[in-house]
Amino acid sequence: MNKLSLATVVASAALVMAVPAHSAEKEFTTKVAIDAWFPDGKVGSKDGAVRDNDVDASQAFSIAFEHPYPILPNVKVRYTPVKADRFEYDQIDYTGYYKLLETDGLQFDVGLTLTQFANGEFNKGGSVSTDPAQPANQSFSETAINMYADA
Repeated sequence: MNKLSLATVVASAALVMAVPAHSAEKEFTTKVAIDAWFPDGKVGSKDGAVRDNDVDASQAFSIAFEHPYPILPNVKVRYTPVKADRFEYDQIDYTGYYKLLETDGLQFDVGLTLTQFANGEFNKGGSVSTDPAQPANQSFSETAINMYADA
């Protein structure tokens, strides 16, 4: 066997033997979370009237997958249904993030989020303006890109 082949076999064997010891420190993590928020809003108009637009308590459901590979981003998906008297929509966030700092007491993540607003209806049950040409109910589905940070 020539020296190059022997060196290749020895290097490959050392790498294969080192991988289990190295990956024992690393781990894959799945995080599941449920959040709740209680928003309240008031809407004003031209004639000075103020309407309450209470939003039901909204729950947000999320799942995150974290892995030991530093080049690939971790991923998180979050779903939030929002329902109120005059509007409702579903918000789905797709987030790719990196862990910049992780200690026993502190964690800091940054990344990008693609937010999808789906099944949106605005102004349910009546028109905001007195213009009869403006439809009473309006629907929307939009997408936005946001910066993500979590500490």
